[in-house]
Amino acid sequence: MITLYGFRAAFGLPDLSPFVTKVETYLRLAKIPFEKKPGDRRKAPRGKFPYIDDGGTIVTDSTAIIAHCKARYGDPLDAGITPREVATGTAYKSMLEEHLYFLTLYLRWQDPRGWAVMEPEVRALAATIGVPGFLCGAVAGLIRKDVLKKAHTQGAGRYDVGFVEESGVRIIDALAYELGDRPWFLGDAPRSFDATVFAFALGTLRFPVENAVSARARGHQNLVAYCERIERAHFPVGG
Repeated sequence: MITLYGFRAAFGLPDLSPFVTKVETYLRLAKIPFEKKPGDRRKAPRGKFPYIDDGGTIVTDSTAIIAHCKARYGDPLDAGITPREVATGTAYKSMLEEHLYFLTLYLRWQDPRGWAVMEPEVRALAATIGVPGFLCGAVAGLIRKDVLKKAHTQGAGRYDVGFVEESGVRIIDALAYELGDRPWFLGDAPRSFDATVFAFALGTLRFPVENAVSARARGHQNLVAYCERIERAHFPVGG
């Protein structure tokens, strides 16, 4: 049995991190049994989530975890995938994980509207790993400082909110255009790339702050319907 370690569910999302949601989605789509546990990032390999414990084998990084699962349990999702599907999926995966991710960090952690919603969740997260209540606010501030440093180093944190929102809107529009009226991102059947697309699309749709990016995502009915289909079929209530 695989044990998946992440942060915590929040805002109607399986996890605060889209990368944890990505791995959980892959495991569900590929029908690989697992259990999910909250982890302590201070004790996590490389200090990051997600990671898995697969019978004593520890694997970190969402992409490496999926590669491990394919090698160990077979590859039911990507069997027969075409070179064009691989090219398209890889391009969009990179766009979401390497660009939209940092725009999302900005809108959640740097934009005051986002931080007002995030701070209570970060405080609660600190409490779950044993931080005394009177220190949770200070710890949340330290975590925020670390996140903002990463966003600044990457570049997104150096811009104003208008630029960040415009950049995010372009990505959401591209994602919706590529999805079109297909039931899955690349066609009629799920692929491993759907785990990434679902995680980031749902995270944008479900975050309870109205900004230009979330509003644009909610305006694309195909993205909304795509996420709803996956949730209904693979994330049963209480499951």
